[in-house]
Amino acid sequence: MSKKPWENDSCEAVQAYFTVYRVPVAAALWCGIPVAEVEEHLSQCKEVVKGILKHPYIDCLEPRCRAIHDAIVKGLLPCSRENGKVVPT
Repeated sequence: MSKKPWENDSCEAVQAYFTVYRVPVAAALWCGIPVAEVEEHLSQCKEVVKGILKHPYIDCLEPRCRAIHDAIVKGLLPCSRENGKVVPT
């Protein structure tokens, strides 16, 4: 029994047009942390305010978390939950 075309389609072409990151991950990537190391570095952080992380030696992480949250609050950067629907601010 062969699979139907849609059973093998992972939608990679469509997914290449968007990416969804948690704020700390986006901030870490913005700081230049390699993708493979992001979770390792985030595990060393402390949360100073909800969603704002501070790393012991990556100084740019906290201000970039704050900048992303600020852009979301001001409606400049859309955000969503796991379902992909944009959350109104």
